[in-house]
Amino acid sequence: MERYLLYRSGIHDATIEFEADKILYRERDIIENKWLDTRQFPKEKATEWEEYYHINPLSIWRNFSEYKDIFRRDSDRVTTSWGDIYSKENKHSQLWVQRKKKFPLDVVVNGGEPVAFISVSREVCNVFVKAGYENHTPVEYWKNDLISEAKYGVELHGTFMVPMRDNVRLATDVWIPKGASKPRPVIFVRTPYGKNSYKNAYVQFIQRGYGVVIQDTRGREESEGKWIPMAYEMEDGDDSLKWNTYNSSSLKYLFYKGFKQWSRLVTKLGWC
Repeated sequence: MERYLLYRSGIHDATIEFEADKILYRERDIIENKWLDTRQFPKEKATEWEEYYHINPLSIWRNFSEYKDIFRRDSDRVTTSWGDIYSKENKHSQLWVQRKKKFPLDVVVNGGEPVAFISVSREVCNVFVKAGYENHTPVEYWKNDLISEAKYGVELHGTFMVPMRDNVRLATDVWIPKGASKPRPVIFVRTPYGKNSYKNAYVQFIQRGYGVVIQDTRGREESEGKWIPMAYEMEDGDDSLKWNTYNSSSLKYLFYKGFKQWSRLVTKLGWC
């Protein structure tokens, strides 16, 4: 039996056990922050993971023998039978970097054997690593007392239509760490690309105890008004910060004093 662990930005999301006749897995319910029962790993789950983590355990296991073979060759650049191109990060590195791929799946090799697969996107670093080899991967960097423990579930506190100074309303999602009982720091995000498509990128912050406020910018997705790039950002940003300040009671313990500091700074600098 081979046991692999799946990490998302240092948070252990799942465990996979590869056995001779079956593949078992156990994953964390991110919403409730609870571990689910062990079950057999279905193909549908592999597709789901590939879309979310850009890692497919079934594909990795199916091709594992070839991974072992090509990374033992006396070469700094190799191509798999299915066309993936890999090159060594440097002459003495254990890391093989995938080339010409939108979401590359890099491979860490130890003693000639692949021990970890790493997929990095703009906001998230996903690691699929053989148990006991975490210190060969970026997972090691999250083992730090200065980094908040991922001990909370995830809760959507609500979607608010936040009024701007010209009465245009901007759609704003407020996410809170489920089970937190004291004021929390907040990450405030404004995006023209759709708050719904960005929410997964900030889950790890909520799990670590941060509130996350994500807002569709003017004229985009669920927000009102006309979208003119870079035209209303300072005014709308200032109004949104002030809304957070004045409506702190409706946000319960999510609100924190940093919002006041930022909105005051914007106003004092004469940006709005």
